[in-house]
Amino acid sequence: MIADAHSEAEEAVAVAVEALGDMARDFHAVRIGADRGVFSSVWHLSRRRPTPGPFASVVVKMPKSGINGDAARRSGAYDREEQAYRSLLFAELPTPECFGIVATLNGPAFVLDDLTSLRFVDQLDGLDLPHVEAVVDALGSCHHLIDPTIAHGLGVRHVTPATFDRSALRRGLGALPSEAIPGFTSLLDGASEAIDAFASLADPVLCHGDPRADNLAFINKIDGPVALLYDWQQIAIQAGEADLAWLLATSVSADSRRSMEPVVFARYAQITGRHPDEVAQRYKTSMVVPGLAVLLLAQRRAVGRLADVVATSVERIGAAVADHLLL
Repeated sequence: MIADAHSEAEEAVAVAVEALGDMARDFHAVRIGADRGVFSSVWHLSRRRPTPGPFASVVVKMPKSGINGDAARRSGAYDREEQAYRSLLFAELPTPECFGIVATLNGPAFVLDDLTSLRFVDQLDGLDLPHVEAVVDALGSCHHLIDPTIAHGLGVRHVTPATFDRSALRRGLGALPSEAIPGFTSLLDGASEAIDAFASLADPVLCHGDPRADNLAFINKIDGPVALLYDWQQIAIQAGEADLAWLLATSVSADSRRSMEPVVFARYAQITGRHPDEVAQRYKTSMVVPGLAVLLLAQRRAVGRLADVVATSVERIGAAVADHLLL
């Protein structure tokens, strides 16, 4: 178990040395996103003195100890991310490059491309339409280029909500604010039918599983932003529209989501070759994924900004569930 931040910084450097060699011994580690990560601790490593050659800086993502780390290990989150970086992601995809994976006592640690100079949008603030469109394009690339049969062969979970523990979902109702309980109770009462409808959607792909604003970085270009997707702990084989549901239900306000949905449906239709109306219907059916998952999210122990993210997610997802699943 890591005793303190100093020891954890030393471990981050040790991980980089194991992955990159002695050239990484001069790295200085500074924790980033301390108020964001639930399952992982993320460190920015840069050289104390400018040195010619590759790897001027990297990011090291390490699994946590404690309650949240235990929850991630039980759910397979760390194993899924390792599968993604070892066997599913490649250079042509809009993802950070992984330079090495190192086994630690708490699980795999990842040495990744440094994206800290890029633009980030706070999930609480929400994404605007140009950034949402950039994320749809990035998701579409991953859905099109990653072979789901390889993921299936690796044992990646299929149709996420079917794997949720029903008793845990029921407990989640008690963690919601009182005004949200009736809508989510109705969703949970009809969960079996909603999951069956979602599972029947044809042409499943490998989904990122958690494409919310806190898991995105943007490159600003003259013709608009380009999105990069990181945090691949929630991958699943399911309808690609589930990623769209996650994106819009978590990372924009309810009013913004309603105005953006037709644009998103049209854009994803161009990527998939489906009619926008078909995308819209698949998206509505896919809303069961964030709808049920938020019942698990609501039970997490969170303080500060993370507590605000949970509360905002409950509110936004509740509105999306009411719009699309409780008609």
